[in-house]
Amino acid sequence: MAPARSRLGKALSGLVLSALLLHPGEDWLGRVLPQATVLGLGSGSAEAAARTSAERSGRLAGRTVEVLVDGTAKKNTGELSGRTRCNRVVNFDGQGSASVGALAQVRISQVLPHSLRGTLASRPEEAACLSK
Repeated sequence: MAPARSRLGKALSGLVLSALLLHPGEDWLGRVLPQATVLGLGSGSAEAAARTSAERSGRLAGRTVEVLVDGTAKKNTGELSGRTRCNRVVNFDGQGSASVGALAQVRISQVLPHSLRGTLASRPEEAACLSK
C-alpha cells in the first residue's frame, strides 16, 4: 500500500506544482485564454459585493446607531473611530465626550465606500443593525 500512496502523492504534487507554474492568461493545459476572459474573471462578483455593501450601509444614513469606540480615526487623529453592532467602521468627532472602550450613540451623516461618518447623538434611538 505504501508505494501506491507515494506514487499518488507524487502525481498530486506534480499537479499542484504545474498549477502554480501557470502563466497569467493561460488555463491549466497551457492554452492561451482570450484577453477579455482574463480581464473579466471575478470582476462581476466584486462589483456585486460592492453594490450590496453600499445598499446595506445606505440604510444606516440618518440613523442613530450604537458604536463601540476603539480608538482614533486612521486619517484624522482628531476624530474617534469605532464599530457598529454590524461591524461597520464609523468615524466621528467625539474627542473629550467618548473614550476608548465606551459605547457611544452616533448619528450617521455620511456613507462612504468603506466606512461611515457621523456625529455624537444627544438621544439614543433603536440601535438595531439595519445593514443585514
